[in-house]
Amino acid sequence: MRYDKNRVLMIIVIALLTVLLTILTVFAVISLKERDQAAGAGSSAGTQNTTQSSTPTAEDQVIETPYGKMVFPGEWARYLKTELNDGADYGISFYAELESGKTQPLFSLQFGEPKHPAAGQVTTQDGVTVGVYVTVRDFVPDETWSDQETAIVTSMQEALNDVLDSLNLQPLGATPPELQGDELVIDTPYGALYFPGQWVEELEITTDESDGYEVIFHGAIGGHEAQPLFAVNFGGTKGTVVHTMTTDNGVLFYVRLRTFELNTEGWSGVDAATIRAMQEDLNHMLSKLTA
Repeated sequence: MRYDKNRVLMIIVIALLTVLLTILTVFAVISLKERDQAAGAGSSAGTQNTTQSSTPTAEDQVIETPYGKMVFPGEWARYLKTELNDGADYGISFYAELESGKTQPLFSLQFGEPKHPAAGQVTTQDGVTVGVYVTVRDFVPDETWSDQETAIVTSMQEALNDVLDSLNLQPLGATPPELQGDELVIDTPYGALYFPGQWVEELEITTDESDGYEVIFHGAIGGHEAQPLFAVNFGGTKGTVVHTMTTDNGVLFYVRLRTFELNTEGWSGVDAATIRAMQEDLNHMLSKLTA
């Protein structure tokens, strides 16, 4: 039997092309399937992200008081419990009440006479000024507290700063000097300071609470810019100790004094002598303070 070589060759070529086409078809199907799966995964991820980003955040909790609005961060508001003390001194206590049933005191705010150691003072629309006293409660978690519960309570205690900021606290300030007889009386949270009344026109008073409670005496002489003369510091670390005092609770603290170097360059001899005499009258103030 004779075979046509060309015909045999053609049959082989057709067979090879068929195999090759089959292989290419299989690869194409696999590729399309993988692409569809990737597209589906991307669509799901996109839907998930959209859902998360549209989740509303909890609203801050606003607590109305006779002395202004307190705002507690909404992130922890669902755990917040408050108790009102409407006695002689108005006050509010803050607690964390967790889903596990644990209750932890956080801090309390009391409103009363504006004096040390108040955190600051607020003034109502009626012109009434009161001091805001803060007590932070101890929190020592034991083994029954989970890490998450500990983190929640710690964060809620730190929210005290947000509450105080919302009240717009003002620093405790010394009352402007008042002339009584032949003396200027400067009221402070620690009692009155006295200065010779002859300086009623020249004396300016400022306060600083960055380190204890400090009353700074300034002299404004002859149209020159006021210069600091000396400062009395209660309970801080600035200056030399000149006296000791005790709080209402019997805690001892120091009263310190520091003086400032005067700059009278370009001043007349009279003005320079006047501000130096004013500075030297700190001895009058000290004699009254330590009496």
